Amino acid sequence: SDFELIEHIGFLKLAAFLEKRLQEKFLENLPQIRRQVVEKSKSKNRELQDVEVFLKQTNIEEVKKRLEECTSDFVATIRKVLEGSASDTAMLSGQTLEEEMLDFAQKYPNCEPLDYPEEMKPFVLNHKYKLQGGSQYKRMMFEFELALRSKDIGKLSDEFLVNARGLNANMNAAVTWKSAINTVMKKMTEVTLSKDVSTIACRAEYIGSRIFTITMSLLGDQNHKLLEAFPFARDHLSKVYHAFVHDRVKDLERRIGEFIVAASITLNWKKHIRDEPEPSDKLEPESLVGRVKREMRIGVPNEVFWFEEIPETDQLTEKMLNQANRLAEVYFSGMRGYLAGYIELLFDVFFKTPLIHDLPTILAGQLAGIDHLLEPLAQKQTKIIEQKKLLEVELQELHKQIQLLGEISLK
Repeated sequence: SDFELIEHIGFLKLAAFLEKRLQEKFLENLPQIRRQVVEKSKSKNRELQDVEVFLKQTNIEEVKKRLEECTSDFVATIRKVLEGSASDTAMLSGQTLEEEMLDFAQKYPNCEPLDYPEEMKPFVLNHKYKLQGGSQYKRMMFEFELALRSKDIGKLSDEFLVNARGLNANMNAAVTWKSAINTVMKKMTEVTLSKDVSTIACRAEYIGSRIFTITMSLLGDQNHKLLEAFPFARDHLSKVYHAFVHDRVKDLERRIGEFIVAASITLNWKKHIRDEPEPSDKLEPESLVGRVKREMRIGVPNEVFWFEEIPETDQLTEKMLNQANRLAEVYFSGMRGYLAGYIELLFDVFFKTPLIHDLPTILAGQLAGIDHLLEPLAQKQTKIIEQKKLLEVELQELHKQIQLLGEISLK
């Protein structure tokens, strides 16, 4: 029996025994080992697929192409917003005039509201409805006109008027009282109407910002995902758009200011042919609301009638001053209407039209120069490419292990 025990003793015998037991255990667990290797291979494969999708989506040229498509969609959506949109998303963005004024005051605390009487506010176009886009733009333009036509120049200063009647160009005669009235009216018109110019500019910029917000909310899902994936693109789009609107608004402000300084209107001064006394001062004057509604409906006359000549004497009398005030009232009415129409024309030519026709070109030019913004993306791509190579090597090794385990299980 001792000899039988000796046959099982020794290092080689132990090694052989352990090797056999290891093989038995390995073969016993082979199915489970193979499943684990296969699962790891699938996991690495999914990871590789994600990397490949990322590399495809972040391809610099592909990103530029998609941004160009997004920009085109953005510009097309602006047109839709201006034309009018009844989508739920846009409707939720609407504002009543009161809501607009409160929001405007918060965003532009240093800008005064338009100066017109409280009694005129109920007459602002669609003031109680929640408007956005083109409808809100039209209400803003209506409010501009209402504010301008509500202005009152007040009574002429007698000293101001006397000082305006100096010598004519030949220095041998006095300037006529009509010319003096024109001079005074031009200056007073400039002072009175210039007050709202900066407010008009601020309001236009505010509406431009609103148009951007609504336009972004109406972009398609693909473009939303694109801008979420590349926030720098959204920031760049916003920066270019708001800079464009700001430049247009500043140009408008300059042009309106220059117009007010330089503008004057020519009135036809006609003596009334009927033999009638001067209008009675006892007649009830037209209300502000009535006058503004009448002027917005039928305009203002460009002819001034009077019942007797203003005597060209150096001494200004009360009767002459009253007559001058009546003439001045007609002059200022003409200037109010003239400026209201001119501002609407300026907005059409230098704000609304560029927003639709010039902005696409500006955005396209800016997109061509965003390579520096894409540099971080290019650096990330380089790191991901290295990660992809490592994953491919790991997958090759895992495939070899699966194949080897498969061959073992068949033996």
